[in-house]
Amino acid sequence: MTTGSWLGLAHQGQGFGKELRQAALHLIFAGFDADLAVTRAWHDNAASLGVTRSLPYAETGTTVEDRRGRPDTMVGFAMTPGRWATIRRDDIGLVGIEAVREVLGNQR
Repeated sequence: MTTGSWLGLAHQGQGFGKELRQAALHLIFAGFDADLAVTRAWHDNAASLGVTRSLPYAETGTTVEDRRGRPDTMVGFAMTPGRWATIRRDDIGLVGIEAVREVLGNQR
């Protein structure tokens, strides 16, 4: 599963990005039993890279992609359930996940 997010400038630097990412990872691994979570960021997006690198993602390499009509470098990362287990938080829960899994065809 792939994650992506964007926070307005007024909300950056307050820990919301990391909270959001940890909640998304909880949904991906505890809720959907995914085998892998991936994310990407532009090489110069320090805030996004900071959130990603503060968690146990493994860097998977770079690709050159179009960015506003010019080639630029995107950095990829991946996390396995085992890596996520090292940072799993007990204060994040899932409510109604079975109904969501049913709608998405992702039943246990």
